[in-house]
Amino acid sequence: MDLIGGHPDLLQQAFSAMSHGNINLEQLLKLASTEEGIYRSHLHQQLWNLQQHSQLKAAHKQVVTAKDAIPLNTEVGFKLHQKICEWRPQATALSLGRKRASTN
Repeated sequence: MDLIGGHPDLLQQAFSAMSHGNINLEQLLKLASTEEGIYRSHLHQQLWNLQQHSQLKAAHKQVVTAKDAIPLNTEVGFKLHQKICEWRPQATALSLGRKRASTN
């Protein structure tokens, strides 16, 4: 669950692949972020989104490389959410897995 942050579509994909015997949990975890993993299409789409939007690419890089919460422009936060991640406006934070960025 931590690997995909509870993303419902990715959870469904994992459960489906494991229930059909296509992959076991150990293989899923080992290959998840690779070209051989079940999430390759999802990851390609996210990469394409970042490559098409340089401002979002820069914000994404800030979020994933920061050790602590970082300020993000609200508009950029919303756009980043629309393209690739989970937005938590009630907490005014952007979450990418375990990384968080506060918005201003």
